[in-house]
Amino acid sequence: MTRNRLLAVALAAACLLSGAAHAQQTAPTYLSSSGSPKEAQGVFDVFGGGSVSTAVTPTAASTLVAKSSAGSLYGVSVTPTVNGYVMIFNATSAPADGTVSPPRCVAAASNQTTTVSFRSGPPMALSTGITIVFSSTGCFTKTASTTAHIVADYQ
Repeated sequence: MTRNRLLAVALAAACLLSGAAHAQQTAPTYLSSSGSPKEAQGVFDVFGGGSVSTAVTPTAASTLVAKSSAGSLYGVSVTPTVNGYVMIFNATSAPADGTVSPPRCVAAASNQTTTVSFRSGPPMALSTGITIVFSSTGCFTKTASTTAHIVADYQ
């Protein structure tokens, strides 16, 4: 865990204990291995008023809906148990399996963390929603694979 992440976690804990943190209107969700939507855990707005939030799948999943409205994506980390592809969609839910055209797609190796970061420049602006998918097939064919731990930093 990086020093900045540790500081953010410590500050978030202090805010939560003091009641200073505020809740999001819609909680990020992910698809469980059974395919049913679940609320992502560990999501909070540390500073309030526009700071970066983090959405995490607490178990292996194929999809993380980080935000169900327009937003900015600062980074994604995916750790899968099989080789596959990380797809970022401008959507409020994952598209059906089959042919897709994600605005961003990167290969991910099994048992390694693949990171897509927009922190060195402007964040990735998504006008509809922020949905991250892990697929076992190529960038233009989605086959959901519930084998990944997915983390997204967004606003």
